[in-house]
Amino acid sequence: MTKICKYCKKEFTPMKPGHDSCHDCWMKHEYVPPRTCKNCGRPIGDHPSNHQYCSECNTKLFHS
Repeated sequence: MTKICKYCKKEFTPMKPGHDSCHDCWMKHEYVPPRTCKNCGRPIGDHPSNHQYCSECNTKLFHS
């Protein structure tokens, strides 16, 4: 089964039936990279969206 990409209008084979853009266009328009700590680079996707640092760096920077 093939579909037409909603961005570039090229034909592609979706990995799941709900996909409506090819991989390249998805990476360009829809992909949201995982959030990382501004100090050490660890992933912080499990923290609230307004957090910029992991728990360890937050403690070091603001509570010591």
